[in-house]
Order: sequence, then C-alpha cells, then structure tokens
Amino acid sequence: YWSITASWAHDTRNKYFNPTHGSLQQLSAEVALPGSTVEYYKLIYRYAQYLPVTEGITFEGSTTIGYGNTWRAADGINPATGAPLKVSGLPFFENFYAGGTNSVRGFEDNTLGPREVTNGYPEGQPLGGSLKTVGSVEAYFPRLFDSPSARVSAFVDFGNVYNGTKNFKANELRVSTGVALLWR
Repeated sequence: YWSITASWAHDTRNKYFNPTHGSLQQLSAEVALPGSTVEYYKLIYRYAQYLPVTEGITFEGSTTIGYGNTWRAADGINPATGAPLKVSGLPFFENFYAGGTNSVRGFEDNTLGPREVTNGYPEGQPLGGSLKTVGSVEAYFPRLFDSPSARVSAFVDFGNVYNGTKNFKANELRVSTGVALLWR
C-alpha cells in the first residue's frame, strides 16, 4: 500500500529535556492512497502542558487521542456464508495499542483494549483498536544529586484502546499510579 503522512507541531516548552513550563501540541494525519489494498486514515493529537509549581516542582498534564478508519470500505466475500462483505476499520497492522512505559505505565506493553476471545473470555492476544485515549498527570521533583539528567516524579496514567468510537466507555479507562525515576 501507499500512504502519505502530514504532521504539525507547536512547541513553547523552555527546554526539550526536563521542561519546567510551556506546552507541546502535535497533530499528525496518515492517509492510505487510492489503489492501496486497504484505504484508511489515521489521526493522532497529543497535548502536554508544563506548569512550575515551585522552584523545583513542575506539574505536567498530557493526553493523546488517536483515531482511524477506512475511508473507502474494501469489498470482500464472507468465507463462512459466501455473502458479499464490506470490510471497514483499520487494517490489523495499523491498529492502536496502549499499555507500557510509553503510554499507560504499570501495564504490560500493548495489553490494553480488545483481546482475542479464548474459551468465551477475552484473554488471548491483544488485537488493538481504532480509537486510543491515553493521558497522564505527573509531578516532577527537584533533580537528584544536582544532576540535570535525572529526576523523580509521581504519576497517574490512564487510558485504553477501543474498537471504534461506539465502543468507548469512560468506565473502561484503566488507571495506574506510581513513582518514576527519569534518567537521560
């Protein structure tokens, strides 16, 4: 398949590493071009705000929302019935995943969201989904050992992945909390 991606970012943070104030906004769009096996689009928006609370404590709030779908459903045949079938949604290899150090800490990588059903229970392989919602609230504390490359934070992460906007349920957001050591 062929795709095109466009991105935009606006960054007012005072530093790339260990910012103490400012914000970061990022928006990206990917579109699979006509003639591709599956013609889909993906949109991702990320926002992070950094606020100084005291001389050494910084508060960060961030969120990432991703959504994707087909923009032209592919025609197919249902192998079980032989009936015509319109295939929609993201191709499985483009699904969103969440869980792990880069999204919702405290959960294993890519384990949030829909799972393969085994023996009537959703406990199999993570399948991902077309809607990703994750966020974090974090307080960064004064640097360790007066080093600009290490600091400690306390965080609350939340998020999940859903198979479409109709399946979004706020009570299914997963939450974790903890203390982190950031070393760069």
